[in-house]
Amino acid sequence: MIHESHISPFLKEVARVLLEQFGHNLSDICVVFPNKRARLFFSHYISEHTNSKPVWAPAYRTITELIGDLSGLVLTDRIQLIFELFLAYKEISGTSENIDDFFNYSEILLADFDDIDKNMVNAADLFKNLADLKSLDYGYTYLSENQLNAIRQFWSSFSGGKPSQTRENFLRFWDLLLKLYISFKERLKQKNMAFEGMMYRDVAEEIIKDKSLSLRFERYVFVGFNALNKCEEILFSHLRKINKALFFWDFDDYYIKNEWHEAGLFVRENLKRFPSEKLPVSFNNLVSDNKEITVLPVSSSVAQAKILPSLIKKIGITGSSDLKQTAIVLPDERLMMSVLYSVPDDIKEVNISMGYPFQASSVYAFTELICSLYSNTISQQDNFKAFYHKEVVALISHPFIFNFYRESVEKFIEEINTKNKIYVSIDEIKQYKGMELFFRDADHAADILAMLADILQLTIQNIIKTGVRKDDYLQLEFLNHALNSIFRIADILPQTELKVSPKILFGIIRKLFKGLTVPFSGEPLSGLQILGILETRLLDFQNVIILSMNEGIMPRPSHVSTFIPGNLRFGFGLSVAEHHDAIYAYYFYRLIQRARKIILVFNQQSEGLFTGEPSRFIYQLKYDKAFKLHELNLDSSINALPANPIVINKTDTIINHLRRYTVTSNDHWLSPSAINEYINCPYKFYLTHILTLKEAGKVVEEIDMPLFGNLLHATMQEIYQPFINKEMHAETI
Repeated sequence: MIHESHISPFLKEVARVLLEQFGHNLSDICVVFPNKRARLFFSHYISEHTNSKPVWAPAYRTITELIGDLSGLVLTDRIQLIFELFLAYKEISGTSENIDDFFNYSEILLADFDDIDKNMVNAADLFKNLADLKSLDYGYTYLSENQLNAIRQFWSSFSGGKPSQTRENFLRFWDLLLKLYISFKERLKQKNMAFEGMMYRDVAEEIIKDKSLSLRFERYVFVGFNALNKCEEILFSHLRKINKALFFWDFDDYYIKNEWHEAGLFVRENLKRFPSEKLPVSFNNLVSDNKEITVLPVSSSVAQAKILPSLIKKIGITGSSDLKQTAIVLPDERLMMSVLYSVPDDIKEVNISMGYPFQASSVYAFTELICSLYSNTISQQDNFKAFYHKEVVALISHPFIFNFYRESVEKFIEEINTKNKIYVSIDEIKQYKGMELFFRDADHAADILAMLADILQLTIQNIIKTGVRKDDYLQLEFLNHALNSIFRIADILPQTELKVSPKILFGIIRKLFKGLTVPFSGEPLSGLQILGILETRLLDFQNVIILSMNEGIMPRPSHVSTFIPGNLRFGFGLSVAEHHDAIYAYYFYRLIQRARKIILVFNQQSEGLFTGEPSRFIYQLKYDKAFKLHELNLDSSINALPANPIVINKTDTIINHLRRYTVTSNDHWLSPSAINEYINCPYKFYLTHILTLKEAGKVVEEIDMPLFGNLLHATMQEIYQPFINKEMHAETI
């Protein structure tokens, strides 16, 4: 049991200050957080401070929700934005390109446009042509000298040497980007829709124009922010100027007072511009004699999860109070399933709060099989409605079909193999019960979307009908998200008036599913906490176990897909790699600053492009005298298992079976192949010729040597059959 008292959580002290300053009526206060998860903890701390007495709770908003309240525009989902962007692109470029091809760079464009608006960049200046280079000295008065130098450096390096087609295409595309940016935003505004950055810019421009914002609350309390974009800075400055803002920054003196430490890059500036309210809490917790930091290398990714029971035991967790003070943090979300299966059975309460990539789920594999099956079928001749046998077998062998229609599936696969069916028609498939639900004659986009929706709904119903097990809840979550995405495409597609072929539609669906993240949320106030790195913001835990502490995972690679080169990004104040690294450094150090027991696990195995390199944060702690690290090494003894001989005793039954090969009057003969088989592997001979086991049949698409031999033997047998026991003459031959 962990008896030592731990440092008071940051949110708990913020709650205390607000209650002391405003009393038990907080109804005119709006508390703004970077994420949704913090509000649950904050409400809990308010309840603790008031001993569960009645209190008027404050309103809670994330920064994006607050911007949405202040803007008259409605935030639009990713699917709608991609379609609207393509329509704008098609209109201004006159391209014959289809949306499936455009999809490859649509998300890059959306991210660039979002970054441009959140940082109040003049898009016309950013997308200037090379011919306007001289105007740098005249038209960009709002940029600093460092920013101007960065822009000059880019254009000078880009314009050097002889003209090239690549450079001309690049500049032509840049000219198009400005038109696309303007046209896209106009389309959205006409429909009262917006992407996130567009809403941010809308609010910031209203402030710059001295237009009054619709402020519903007397005070806005901003808690635990780090990197601010230009629009947020404008909003914060405005609310502070009219005395409607309070600021609480979460930091540690260790990285704030060190001007070179990247973790404090943004908070140092924030503290100067927006001074923090005083808190009755220490900001010198990161460097402490009571802090235990353990570094543990393991030999594989899965081993990180499998060692969790030992790590939990090492921490000394026994009761529920210890559990809710313990966080398992997964910078690599793909480990979530392995971690869930590795949690000790005696821990009954587990809370997951993180996003899981849909692409890593079995539901994605299921939808991919459907898309592959129908894409290949439809790409053939229009009047040839049949499916390729390998894709049919792969689909019906998936647990979502096989587990519920086992008898039909087994019979169907047997017929495909027995009759050597390379292509299977829809009519043949419909002969087997249940199979008609998954194979249809769908030629148009609306029919395909309806078919996919029906298959997903049917799968959900089958799982529920047979009784939902523990593992099924995750599958149902994935299925519902896939179904909602299909419904969303079905709603949007008719509005666009785009003619989308089945092949293109399947391409769109695949790419949408690849980028889909399924959020999981539970009861954050109890049980063992499993979180992604972004979900740890503002939360404090006494015990922290961080897996995948490898370079390239923590922090994530700083490479950002963008059409805007790095020099220009820096020159115009957009986010760059240094900002990304500083943000992740803040996440890491803030997470461990109030923790008492910290275990950092990394995979030291080199696999393919994965080098097994520890995270830079481990090196920083290791070589800083302020920290004391305990490095553990796991001993894994590998011993070769002795090979036990396989012995089959010759029973009377086996002996009698063997004797049949020695009697010349019956039909049992030892062929040369059988004799060779016995010499090479007597056990295989036993399985094949005594137990008469046969290999599973398979479809042969080309005539290989065994098939050619069988065909030749069968042909010769047919030819000589009428002449058995007859005298042969020249005329007969």
